[in-house]
Amino acid sequence: MGHYLGDFFQQIFQVPSQSGLLNSLYNEWLQHQFPYYRIHSLDISQMPRVPELDREFLSAFSPKSAAELPLARRMWELTGTRWILGERRFADFLNQVLDPQQKRFRVHLDFNFTPKHGKPNPTSLDDIKAEIVPNGPFAIIEYTSALPRVKFYTSWQVQTNDSASLAELTSDAFNPQEQILVNMLVPSGGTNNPAPGRSSVRVVSYQPREWRIEVENESAGVLLLNDKFDDDWSVRVNDRPE
Repeated sequence: MGHYLGDFFQQIFQVPSQSGLLNSLYNEWLQHQFPYYRIHSLDISQMPRVPELDREFLSAFSPKSAAELPLARRMWELTGTRWILGERRFADFLNQVLDPQQKRFRVHLDFNFTPKHGKPNPTSLDDIKAEIVPNGPFAIIEYTSALPRVKFYTSWQVQTNDSASLAELTSDAFNPQEQILVNMLVPSGGTNNPAPGRSSVRVVSYQPREWRIEVENESAGVLLLNDKFDDDWSVRVNDRPE
């Protein structure tokens, strides 16, 4: 999962930005290259009628001021947003403001924009390409604490009220690395204490309409599939519908 950082910081801090060209190219990537290469993103290209679920979730995690900026870090963590695109200088800023204790943001790749071969004087976005260069002004920033696409939990709590769930998820007291919220009763009940024993999860294959996942667990638990929910979603465990 990825997210674009340029507009986000300008809206909160009104900081000067070099991201004009990156912003223009990113809009092109979001609409064309991302769908083609199956790159997931928090950024929405087109959604004229926002579903209630999306609206409530995005509202709960959208910082309204500098003091609420850690909400963005929690949103990236919960949604598995590991890659953040923006100016290179923002990496240090993210560690200082959003994660001063653990500093889990780091520059993964530096890049800049150059004319494509045979286009020494670019006249359109199609004439420009991104190129990896040392100490470039832009970067792919990695957030190393983003949740994986699948994760097995032996500690969970049941919370059927959506508003209460959002309040819990945005709280600093909640640790999504150790526990998960479930919005329905499960056979084993809830537990606040992780069970002993090993577990492993592996994504065997991923297609937009089908996942195949291998899970080995020694204790009862809940499997998180970190993808957007759909009413037509279904699951088979050991080839049996569940």
